[in-house]
Amino acid sequence: MIRVLNALKAVLQLETVEYKQMLALAAEKKDALFKNNVDDLEVVVAREVAVMKRIKQLEAEREALIQKAEILSHRPKSTMRLTDIIELVSGDMHDEFIRIRSELNDVITQLKISNTANKGLIETQLQYANFCVNLLAGNVGILGTYSNAGAIDDNQEKATFLIDQSV
Repeated sequence: MIRVLNALKAVLQLETVEYKQMLALAAEKKDALFKNNVDDLEVVVAREVAVMKRIKQLEAEREALIQKAEILSHRPKSTMRLTDIIELVSGDMHDEFIRIRSELNDVITQLKISNTANKGLIETQLQYANFCVNLLAGNVGILGTYSNAGAIDDNQEKATFLIDQSV
């Protein structure tokens, strides 16, 4: 059982390292979004994909180790969680698992916050790009060009085409 717990601890530590890498990449992504640098963004996303593959592998290893711990502790299948493992161990190992769980939870929480902020930046940039495309395509009804009667002014709308459609 000790071998399984030590392996589980090592996998959790590696997962923490990978999630910290994702957090660093989220910061790089934010910088690329602020600078509107698509090339940098593409590089960051490619690196994120590689890190996500490693995280997925580590998660599979973690789940396999937890299943082994379930068997060795004579618990029903699919009921053991990290909290249960922490309750099984004592001493330094107990403290180490608590520290790792806390650190992993903190990193994941920070990553969620960063990803939410990046999502907002991406959505704002997409709205702006969509606005620009509509403006260039002559779909300026979204600009609120109204006549004195309050209806959309077709003449004003047609007069504001930025691309001559006869070309």
